[in-house]
Amino acid sequence: MQHQFYAINRCDSVREIQAIKEAMEAQLIRETYYVFLKFDPIYSRLESDRSQEGAHKLHLYLNQKHNDLLARNFEAGSYKKCMSLAIVDAFSAELTAHQVITILIILS
Repeated sequence: MQHQFYAINRCDSVREIQAIKEAMEAQLIRETYYVFLKFDPIYSRLESDRSQEGAHKLHLYLNQKHNDLLARNFEAGSYKKCMSLAIVDAFSAELTAHQVITILIILS
């Protein structure tokens, strides 16, 4: 199975997102998206601690934050989180087009 990757940001036009949504919903498939989150002071504080313990705390914090965001908004099993990224506050997940629209609304 070949995956397509999309980056979600607030600059994408509603028409572009709607076109992606319609095309993907017609097939009821999930695609892999990278979701980049806004400034988070807790992330900034944890990211500045370069110790091994600091890196571990950052990893735990981001995993929990990203998992909670997905779990609060989508039914279990309807998405698959692939990874959390620590270099930036972001994660990748396999999402449907409808879920992408939901995340864009949440991040707006």
